[in-house]
Amino acid sequence: MKGPGLMLSAALAIAAFSAPAGAADETLKQALEDYGSAAGTIAASVPFCGGPEKELSYFIAQVKQLAEKAGAGPVEWASIAIAMQKSSAAAEIGNHHCTEDGGRSLATDLLEKQKALQAALN
Repeated sequence: MKGPGLMLSAALAIAAFSAPAGAADETLKQALEDYGSAAGTIAASVPFCGGPEKELSYFIAQVKQLAEKAGAGPVEWASIAIAMQKSSAAAEIGNHHCTEDGGRSLATDLLEKQKALQAALN
């Protein structure tokens, strides 16, 4: 494994030994899962729509940066990465996602989830 797969594997290993801060807080857990799920759908669309692996790596770095901006630390990122991996594997990407409207819809969903994540973390 190399690139994004290695990063997600490392995050999975971290998550196996720790739970998100305030794990009892269902709102936070849901926000972490929702954000990761939205990001995972976009991640699945990158190769489907013909994007190179560099684009996928760049996207994952941006997702992490947005999560950190919202207040996520390493433990929260590990939970997000797990949700991303699950969502990416299960995503049903179609040609519509490769259009401007489809891409905008996915990006808007991600940014809404980022706002919810920020609210849950603060």
